[in-house]
Amino acid sequence: MRLTLFLPRFYGLHTFDEKGTVSREVAIYNELHKRGMEIHFITYGKNDLEYQSQLPHIHIHTNRLMPDGRIYPRLIPLLHAPVFMKTDVIKTHQMLGAKFAIQAGQIYRKPVICRQGFMWSSNEASLYNEDLDHPRVKYVMQAEEKVWSRSAHIMVSSYEMKTNILTRIPEVSDKLTVIPNNIDETLFLPVSTEKRYDLIFVGRLSSEKNLFALLDAVKQLDDVSMLLIGDGPQKSEIRTRITEIGDRVEHREKVPNDELPELYNQARASILPSLFEGMPKVLLEAMSCGVPVIGTDVRGIREVIQHQSNGWLSEGTDADALKVAIETVLGDQELQDRLGVNARQTILDNYSLSKLAEKEHALIQDVVARAKHTI
Repeated sequence: MRLTLFLPRFYGLHTFDEKGTVSREVAIYNELHKRGMEIHFITYGKNDLEYQSQLPHIHIHTNRLMPDGRIYPRLIPLLHAPVFMKTDVIKTHQMLGAKFAIQAGQIYRKPVICRQGFMWSSNEASLYNEDLDHPRVKYVMQAEEKVWSRSAHIMVSSYEMKTNILTRIPEVSDKLTVIPNNIDETLFLPVSTEKRYDLIFVGRLSSEKNLFALLDAVKQLDDVSMLLIGDGPQKSEIRTRITEIGDRVEHREKVPNDELPELYNQARASILPSLFEGMPKVLLEAMSCGVPVIGTDVRGIREVIQHQSNGWLSEGTDADALKVAIETVLGDQELQDRLGVNARQTILDNYSLSKLAEKEHALIQDVVARAKHTI
């Protein structure tokens, strides 16, 4: 069976490489390959064939002919026609650019699985004070609904996303499945090591991560140290704030994904102070390492963290609320131990790469089988 994946619009493998996440993004496809699938990637990177030797189980198809990257998406069905003629199923990596996957599916009469790891429209709405009537938000919502209605199946990473979709377009209920983000539990695992940091944050340095509030909270806690890993549009401002705090906060821009387990294990707790999330992989990675996690009580995080059981939810997103949460967790070793053990078990039960690969493999087989009866 052949599966062809569309990367998000304007994304190439180099985009993941810049973030240190290539291995994380391809993990599920390596697992599907083990189960007999032939995997093809449609990417927007002109030089992505450089990654072919690193990804021997994935056939990479790039933009090698079109100097204007804006035209390339519309010509993908033509430029990669041999791939689509032989594929059994098309899948999107995210909603961005999914309409081009739908076009290819319609031209070659192939089923399309629309996969969403975050709700694009919800993220857009958060930028406009949750105004669903804002023209940009309405445009994105309409684009999503058009893709959902034309997909053979919809795969989302959280039940909150499922509820959002069914509220807006209930007729897709019979083709909507929740498969959460997966974690390689054999890579991200607990290790007994020296604790060098009180806290660790991993993520994009952008407004939705609420890092100024986190840094303000840490500034008030004289004896708390933190490792902050990430890059993004707020990097310069965040570095200025870190300078004000002093050497208690260490910043690293990029760490390869397979080096993160060691750093998670060197922290007494992991924190994600976001204003909103989809299904945050960094939260799941820390939990898989048996590290107690602190998160804000917002969508995407509250679906994973069960307060006081497998993690701690802050009562607010402001600096004072984050400060209280940090003090509570770091001040109680017994609580840390319990949260860490339960966090690891949560991953093994619900987010294991091997288990979710089996679930996705079965879903793909079912979609292909149903498509053969309807085409």
